[in-house]
Amino acid sequence: MQSFARDVLLSFCPASFRREHPPESLPRATTAAKWTGLFQFFAFGYLMAVHYVHFVTARMNLWGRHIAHTSEVFQSGVLMMVTLEFFLYPISFLLFYFFLEGFARFATGLISSEVVPTFPVFLFFRLKSFINRRRAAERVSKLPPDSVTSLPYNRLRVATALARPTWLNPSLTISVGGTFYELERVDKGALPHPFVYYLHIAPVGKILRGVEEYTPPIIPQKD
Repeated sequence: MQSFARDVLLSFCPASFRREHPPESLPRATTAAKWTGLFQFFAFGYLMAVHYVHFVTARMNLWGRHIAHTSEVFQSGVLMMVTLEFFLYPISFLLFYFFLEGFARFATGLISSEVVPTFPVFLFFRLKSFINRRRAAERVSKLPPDSVTSLPYNRLRVATALARPTWLNPSLTISVGGTFYELERVDKGALPHPFVYYLHIAPVGKILRGVEEYTPPIIPQKD
């Protein structure tokens, strides 16, 4: 039962979150997105219709005596203007949006068996990701700058407070000031630079499968 409820909740979430927290059953999550989308379509369609009828009734009670003896064409024009006014209100726009979103979630699940997240949940995760990136950037900005030293035989020693896991990729080439380097070895350093990377010049003619640009905080100095 818990796995079923979990998959239903995941059907409202964006793909990035579902990759980190995959559903117990992908077909079940897709089915949940389809049928909750259909329910959303009818539920918000009903709410929008009720709200529209109340809105039009209120406007007709207000203007009815003024247009009661006018032509049908004029009355139709008034109804069109009332309808346009109806969609200018935020609550009407939200009801209409979720009405269309429900149809999109149902149709996409039915036709292509894909999960379309609901916009409020998608927006929540985007804001959360933005806040996390801001916080991470603030933490990085408070770290001491890297210490880069030039060693004999065109080698570099990079001591940093922040780990660089991408440098551990053997196919990665590191570009420093237009010169290509490869990772030679990793060592432990003293605080505040616990991560130490030794780089050597990449062989001439090496096929570049991946390049990461690294800009040292200062010009490397020889020991």
